[in-house]
Amino acid sequence: IAVRGHGTVAKGPFWPYHWALPATFPYHAFDPGAARRQLDDAGMTVRAQTDLNRMPSRLRFSCLVVEEDQRLQRVAMVLQKQLYKLDIDLDVQLVSVRDFGTRARSGNFDSLLGEISSSRSSMWWMVSLMRTLS
Repeated sequence: IAVRGHGTVAKGPFWPYHWALPATFPYHAFDPGAARRQLDDAGMTVRAQTDLNRMPSRLRFSCLVVEEDQRLQRVAMVLQKQLYKLDIDLDVQLVSVRDFGTRARSGNFDSLLGEISSSRSSMWWMVSLMRTLS
């Protein structure tokens, strides 16, 4: 959906054609119901919000995305939709390339979505600093 047919659906954190990836690598399906139950069991229940502009959620965190990169914006929206199904509020923050770099270097972010070159392919990565969520 996010890259409009120009890619392979990820089944995990590794490139599916990597030579070192075992054929029997255990992949996990996206199962929002099971994930919600696990979050409930861990004590991360949905909390009401006093701010009417925010959804009731288990937790809320922001994700920096470069505003000039529409591909990554689409990826961020897919992530946001998936997390919404788990009652997690992902606040996508579009920032300039300069602000993205400045905030990334200074650690002024909850998470960020960017692109790196890795061997034969490009891949997207998301870095989370959970210190702000505890």
